[in-house]
Amino acid sequence: MIRGVNSPKKAIKYLGVMLDWQGTYADHVKYVCKKADERVASLNKILPNIGCPREEKRRMLVGVVHSVILYAAPVWQSVVRIKKYAQMLISTQRKILIRAGCVIMCISPITLLMEERKTVHDRADGYTDRARKEIRNLTIDKWQEMWENNLDNSQLTKRLISDLRIWVKCRHRSTNYFLTQLLTNHGCFSTYLHRIKKKNDEVCFYCEAVDTAEHTLVNCPRWANERRELEVVVGGRITIENFMLCLMSSRRNWEVANNIVKCIMGTKEREEKNMNR
Repeated sequence: MIRGVNSPKKAIKYLGVMLDWQGTYADHVKYVCKKADERVASLNKILPNIGCPREEKRRMLVGVVHSVILYAAPVWQSVVRIKKYAQMLISTQRKILIRAGCVIMCISPITLLMEERKTVHDRADGYTDRARKEIRNLTIDKWQEMWENNLDNSQLTKRLISDLRIWVKCRHRSTNYFLTQLLTNHGCFSTYLHRIKKKNDEVCFYCEAVDTAEHTLVNCPRWANERRELEVVVGGRITIENFMLCLMSSRRNWEVANNIVKCIMGTKEREEKNMNR
């Protein structure tokens, strides 16, 4: 037990870090997760799911939460070796990223960010620009391996963004509400609407196919004219595998294709609402 002013305590806060009597930092994980959750709850009030802020503002809001979680991380980073506490931190991070995801916003998983900070702290030259860049590249390599081994519901996103090293280093990358819908397969797609019980089937509003983000972008006849415009930008037939690679190849490609996607998704959203009236 750690003796406080009035009575023995299992943990005390010292310089912003919770020190428990066993030296595990488990109490600190619980403390920062609770504190970050409170910040997330407050931020969600100004971060609506419709008409949401652009990526730049989202990254700022994520930075607020990360500043809570990553404070003094090199001191207590070892606790993430315990799966229970690593999962608590990941769960807290996901609450602010839930609408877009780590990959789309280029935010590394919290456990990798903690490991990166620990490495920077431990290396003699860790705070030099050269070392930081080298350590960051190692983090991205680890993240790429995790991404390739990911078998959850992000398979469409993985096909669109297969190489995180290209995605992270794309200087003109800027996502928005409609592009995020396409990248995540969440939005005005029948498969998603059926999953959240807002539609009775998964059939496309315009044809008899199953309606997904891939169907809308690549196959749906309703968007044939828009697709031809995209193919001019891409320089060939659009596929899920080549679409984002083309956008990342130049700022002009990104801007033109992004505007076309915005037109498709915005029109699709309006027309589907009218059909349901």
